[in-house]
This record gives sequence, structure tokens and C-alpha cells, in this order.
Amino acid sequence: MVDQLVHDCSFVFSQKNPSIGEKMSALKGFHHIAVMTTKFDESFAFYRDLLGLPVMHAWQSGPRRLCLLATDPSNPTGGPYVELIECASDAPEPESHSAHPIAHLTFRVDDVDDAIEPIREAGCQITIEPKDAMLGDASARLAFFTGPNDETIEFFASEAV
Repeated sequence: MVDQLVHDCSFVFSQKNPSIGEKMSALKGFHHIAVMTTKFDESFAFYRDLLGLPVMHAWQSGPRRLCLLATDPSNPTGGPYVELIECASDAPEPESHSAHPIAHLTFRVDDVDDAIEPIREAGCQITIEPKDAMLGDASARLAFFTGPNDETIEFFASEAV
């Protein structure tokens, strides 16, 4: 079924734009996910200290602070990243942190059950306890929890994907 859906989507896109495959081959993988926050210091401490993501780059743009935190320190560039973007609590939509269109962000871990324990101990809300799941024909173990900006975060382990 998934193969058919991928085939159908590929066919539709290729019919509308025959060079779509050439354009998409320029993609090199996931780079970052941005989290807009009015609680920059709390978010920074959460991602850096609790999750252990090293800061790869930090800067300021006007009054707002931004940083990139590495999710894969073994990668020479550190990416993919979580980007924190400070926004004013009275910022208009869509600037406001409440307007972010992120469904969830996912971190690959070796052991979901072990990884979720410090999160639980820190008082974060676990929204989906560690469980096994099938992603088509690939098995995975996952858990979801809520970060300091009400963002949904997933821990994910799988040999297949």
C-alpha cells in the first residue's frame, strides 16, 4: 500500500514537473527543526543540559537570541540540529511561539526505555509511554513527551529505519 502511494505521488509530481526527481536529488537529509520560544533560557537548558545536545552555533539577530544544538555530535558538522529561536511573548501571529507548525521532533536513541527516564525524572509529561510500533514492515520502539514550549518530542529506536 505504501509502495503504491509513493508510486502514485511520484507519478503525479513527475507528470506535473518532469524534472522533479532531479530537483529532489539535491536534498542531502534533515538539517534542523526550529522551535520558537518565549522561554529561551529554560529551553536552552532543557536541550543542552537535560538532553545533552552540544551548542554548535549561537547568535543574536536584533533583540532575539538563536542557537543550533547538535543532535549527532559524531557528525563533523553536528547536524541535524534543533534550532531555538527566541520570540517576544507579545509577538503577533505567526511570530508567536503558539503558531509553530511542528507536529513533533524526533531523536534517534539506542534504548527508548533508558532515554525516557531522565525526562520523567525532570517532570516532563510523558504523553506516550515507551511502546513497540510497526512502521509498515519495520519495527521500532518509541515514546513521546512534552518539552518546555509544549512541543511534542519523540524518542525513537529502530534497526530498520
